[in-house]
Amino acid sequence: MGYGHRSTLEATRYISRWLAVEVLPLKLVDSRFYHLDTCFCPLENGYIMYYPAAFDQESQSLITQTSARIPSHVAKKMMRCALRAMQ
Repeated sequence: MGYGHRSTLEATRYISRWLAVEVLPLKLVDSRFYHLDTCFCPLENGYIMYYPAAFDQESQSLITQTSARIPSHVAKKMMRCALRAMQ
């Protein structure tokens, strides 16, 4: 979950507890990218596409360390949600 410009780190903890899922907090540092879907896109087979400069160094490291953990079915759902939001 992205945080920084419009949400806080505490929001990621709340979402994680509320949904009982692991939430990886990714700090957005470039004000042009205040929504995660503008700079991060999960692709099939665990691949991702992202704009590194939108994130702080710690988040960039977290992305590269965990990108292989995004299951294909989750990536597909995330892509569908992002596409619906853009319509």
